[in-house]
Amino acid sequence: MTVINSRWSKEPNKLLVKYLADLKTGKVLDLGGSDGTNAIFLARNGFEVMNIDKDNAALNDLKIFANENNLNIHTEGADLNNYIINDTYDDIISFFTFHFLKLSSGDKLIDSIQEHTATDGINIIVGFTDQGEFNINHKKCYFVGDYLVNKYKSWDVLLHDKVIGGTKSGMNQEREILVARRR
Repeated sequence: MTVINSRWSKEPNKLLVKYLADLKTGKVLDLGGSDGTNAIFLARNGFEVMNIDKDNAALNDLKIFANENNLNIHTEGADLNNYIINDTYDDIISFFTFHFLKLSSGDKLIDSIQEHTATDGINIIVGFTDQGEFNINHKKCYFVGDYLVNKYKSWDVLLHDKVIGGTKSGMNQEREILVARRR
């Protein structure tokens, strides 16, 4: 049996666990999901998951694990700077991915996420803002001001928050957190 030696976290994101009951049952798109800690959690709770990441080694580990454990997880290797969402999903999640993207790509991806979320579906997005100790590259997609909540004005916002906290690098950086339901 393959055991995932997670590159990032051995536990699903706490926000995802907290809002699991709010998700619309069905297909979930996990953007930047790496080796699938969140995808595994969702699949074990009855969801069909598409996990997108550019780390093919992580995706291969996840694919083997999913097959051995009969989990409904699909993977696709892709650079999210150029990724086109081609299907409608019941829910779309992304945790700490946008700061890897070009600024223009991040904005387009948010628009595409919204466009490809089913009615009553949930989006959970957590990303770094430009506030904190990081040496910000302003060509990358760090959220500025109330970026996410402003993008989601036509949705039912279940949670919007900003929190400054430690990162794996040991630096403090603000995160913008959004959970929203499409009307």
